[in-house]
Amino acid sequence: RFDPLGEYADPMEAVDAAQAADPEQEQLDALLCSLAEKFGSDPFTAKEVKKIHDNYHDPHLMKDFALSDAEQALAETITEFKTVKQLTTRAVGNVLKFRADRVVNGRRLRKRNGRGGVAAWVIENV
Repeated sequence: RFDPLGEYADPMEAVDAAQAADPEQEQLDALLCSLAEKFGSDPFTAKEVKKIHDNYHDPHLMKDFALSDAEQALAETITEFKTVKQLTTRAVGNVLKFRADRVVNGRRLRKRNGRGGVAAWVIENV
């Protein structure tokens, strides 16, 4: 930011403002929060996340099948990452993989070895 009096603003304020206005960071924060709300510190798989997404978006299930608030929030958040019409388990896995180990607001997504070569994921507080 340029000060009209000819002085520049504090560079750290500019860095903090840029980081605060980063939509990718905000999206990742929303994802980490919704995953933590649903799974806590328990491991989960991309398949489980996809199932929550599919249940939320299935018009036939909505009549008889109520999702918890945490599941609804997760389904809405993962939908924001959808780049194709039909979300696949592999696509959910890629969303998780590409965001692994990035710290936002004291949380990060970590990959664990699951059974049968299937990746398990956990949310860690750092």
